[in-house]
Formats: sequence, C-alpha cells, structure tokens
Amino acid sequence: MILVGPPNDPLLAASSVPLDLLPELPLVLPVGSGWLSVVRRRLGAKASPAQIKAKVWVQSPGPMKALLRAGLGYAVLPASAVQPDLTAGTLSGAVVEDFSLSRLLAVPRDRPLTRAAQAVAEAIRTETAAIVAAGAFGWRAPQGERRR
Repeated sequence: MILVGPPNDPLLAASSVPLDLLPELPLVLPVGSGWLSVVRRRLGAKASPAQIKAKVWVQSPGPMKALLRAGLGYAVLPASAVQPDLTAGTLSGAVVEDFSLSRLLAVPRDRPLTRAAQAVAEAIRTETAAIVAAGAFGWRAPQGERRR
C-alpha cells in the first residue's frame, strides 16, 4: 500500500513512511473502505476512530486523485491504482511500512463453475496478470533520483 499525495510532497520524499504516521494525516478516504479497519487493528489503541483524521470521503478514484494533486490530503491506495500517476509525476507516493493487503481468488473444486463464474475468474486472472506485467505490484521509489 502506498501513501499518496501531491507531486513533490516533502513527506513523500522518503521511500517509505511508518504506519503509525497515518492517524496524524488529513486523509482522503474511499467510501466503504475496508483498509481503515485494517489500519486500526494494526495500530491498536493508537488509532481509535476519533484519531483517524478523515478529511474527505469520496466515491471514485478520479475525484480522489484530483483532491490529492491539489494538496488537500493524503490517501492510502494499492500501488496498482496509482502506478501511472506515480510514474508520470502527477502524484507522489511512499510505501507504507507494515501495511499490505492480499486477495485470493477461490473456486470450488467439488463442482464445475458456471460459464458466468468461469468468465469472471478468467477476467480477474487476465487483469491481474496485466497489472503484474506493468510492474504495479511491489512498487518502490526509484533509487538514486529525486522522488516525485
């Protein structure tokens, strides 16, 4: 997961930021986001709901990225969601230490999948392969150059 903010943000000049920094930041959060509960569990008593500074709640990535580019807060997003922005320098980011999420595609083995389920599983595999091929997983700041 990447802490994302405006281009050339000094906070994001480091290659990583500690997880316990998140409650101190004005955050732009996706509506219905499950990651906030993960942060609270990882931080324990340090991150009560009142301590997380949700500045803005948004419903889609476009407006969220516009708010971040304008310097109105920070967001924690998967690298795959912001890799083109980080590469282009329209946003800056740093890896959040000790904060990763994983997902699993599970299908039943005791019965055949419906055609619809097969199509969905194949679409997920194809999209995931494209994201991996683009280098979005395991994103790291470029070494030896100024961070965007």
